[in-house]
Amino acid sequence: MPSRALQRSLPWLLGAALLLGLGEETAAWLTRNGLPDGYQNEYLHVGNALDLWGALVDRDGWHLRYYLSTNYWPPGFYVWPWPLFKALGATHRAMVLANLGHLAVLLGAVWGLARPLGGRFAGAAAMLTMAIWPSVFGNLTRYEPNLAALAWVTLGALMLQRSNRFTHRRSALGFGLVCGVGLLMDRLTLGAFLVIPAAVEWGLGLAERGLGPGERRARLLHGLGAVAVVLAVSGWWHVAFVQHHLEEILSQGGVGEIDETGAITESHSALGQLLYYPATLLDGQAGLVPGAWALLALAWALPGLRDRRRVPLTVVLTGTALFTLVAKKQVYYTIPMLGCLAVVAAERLAALGRGRWPVGAVVLLAGVHQHGWRMWRSGLPMPERAAAWVGGPSLPEAWVAPRHPQARPPRDLRLPVDALAASLPPGEVIVFSEDQTWFEGFLVLQLRERRGGGVRGVIGDPQGTFEWFNTARGFIYVSADGTPGWPSEARLEALMEQHHYSLEALPPVIETVRSGRDRYHMVAWWPLEGGGRVSAWVRG
Repeated sequence: MPSRALQRSLPWLLGAALLLGLGEETAAWLTRNGLPDGYQNEYLHVGNALDLWGALVDRDGWHLRYYLSTNYWPPGFYVWPWPLFKALGATHRAMVLANLGHLAVLLGAVWGLARPLGGRFAGAAAMLTMAIWPSVFGNLTRYEPNLAALAWVTLGALMLQRSNRFTHRRSALGFGLVCGVGLLMDRLTLGAFLVIPAAVEWGLGLAERGLGPGERRARLLHGLGAVAVVLAVSGWWHVAFVQHHLEEILSQGGVGEIDETGAITESHSALGQLLYYPATLLDGQAGLVPGAWALLALAWALPGLRDRRRVPLTVVLTGTALFTLVAKKQVYYTIPMLGCLAVVAAERLAALGRGRWPVGAVVLLAGVHQHGWRMWRSGLPMPERAAAWVGGPSLPEAWVAPRHPQARPPRDLRLPVDALAASLPPGEVIVFSEDQTWFEGFLVLQLRERRGGGVRGVIGDPQGTFEWFNTARGFIYVSADGTPGWPSEARLEALMEQHHYSLEALPPVIETVRSGRDRYHMVAWWPLEGGGRVSAWVRG
């Protein structure tokens, strides 16, 4: 292949290799992980996606409209996996593999941003960065909108850059379209990172000296056109969301994380507030060595606020500053700016000249090690303590609390979900689980995949459990300590209180479940790793 043709093919070849490699790794990780953990919102997203797809398949127009407009998260994220649902079935695995589509968007966007700034070297470096940062490869294994938000914010930055301060009509409208689609992937997140950069670019375009009235009017109309496209694509959902949740959104700005009782569960000193997101970048999002280079590159690039690096820089700086001011802190909040940060780091790496090769090699090798270490507990040969420190997480947990690991090894669980589903007759099933590994929310969804029909959790849906218990055909009990028999009233009450339910405000769900002891008989049980036990019960 001629050299020129090879150079033109570089982004396609590199992108295809990264997609194939990360896709294979994600599939292998899912195979070895068994049930996902239940520490984040993934089980809610999986349930929402199944509800929406089920309404579509059943041609249930009323529920389809209901799920499209009333979920706590916008519907675009749940519609995205539909082609894979058609090909592979509506499963958690298909939802996770749909993340590869967002990864493809992300890889194309970082190349498009970095290539004009630092040449093909910078474009390739930005793409490789996406394969070694834990917030990218780790979030590929979960069905949550973190990767989608990152991809569409980065693509939005690319379209904003190409609009050249809203002088190009097509790119300006493309920016509006990308923002509209992105806002259907993850609530208001995209706006937090792109509204200020867009306002800066629009204002600079309108304030440029020497413009004729026609040119200034064109730029004004291009910006208004972008706003109109955003509202047309996603305004219908976000207007309703803000109306219903404005108080909740504003409360997080000054109070921080609270639990179901209203008690504050996190607090940070003034210095901790200021340094939380740089520390999180080093600890979880990018990792120690790649993150350190990204921070150095960001500081080095700051004079570029007046030149062509302005768009990626303003995305990183304004978004991070905004969430630094918000009292509630989470590693996920600043993930959407990582694509633009990778572009800045890649462009500064290219600017090193001959020094780019040794510096790039150190960053890449450290990134390869942390990728292997976090996902599989294997990496480059080095002493164990050094391997753990470079592999990460690397900082004291108090600096980054609440710490949410961005990537972790699979659990190698071998859970008898298929046998459990097959042991019960058709009809409604009620689930009660005390075990965090066999988290009730995920177990409900795994059974829905295999059985169809209604599956309800006592903890997740006490109202539904109360209403449907007397017509249910099956019951599943997961005991964390291996206690045989039916769950006791004390265990039911303890778990309800642990999840901050007010027992007085609930219907008599505990008494209802307790009464099933005389109406169900056990048909099968399986021991679990760690001493737990899962049992299947049938009415009659």
